Amino acid sequence: MRSVSKMSESSFKTLEINKGYLTTIFNRSTNIENANKPKEFFRETYAANGYIDIIKTDNIIKKKMLFGRKVLPFIIDGPVADIDDKNDLKYAKYLLSTKNI
Repeated sequence: MRSVSKMSESSFKTLEINKGYLTTIFNRSTNIENANKPKEFFRETYAANGYIDIIKTDNIIKKKMLFGRKVLPFIIDGPVADIDDKNDLKYAKYLLSTKNI
């Protein structure tokens, strides 16, 4: 099991620069105008947030792929504070002060 949060924008709208031009990350031949469609056109996507990870002990001991192929989602609703630097810590403190976390 891995905890995830719903992304505000679908990852299908993500672009990259390929040979100097913008392309969609899922299909480089696709016209990037497709990424401009309303988010309702795309499936919802989720980002792992690291709040909860449940892994089989055998997988850890054997050092094989930790999660396997059948991973259950644990969806976290609301804002997520992933603290990697001082600004992230400030944001987390703000969320706590407003009781949004």
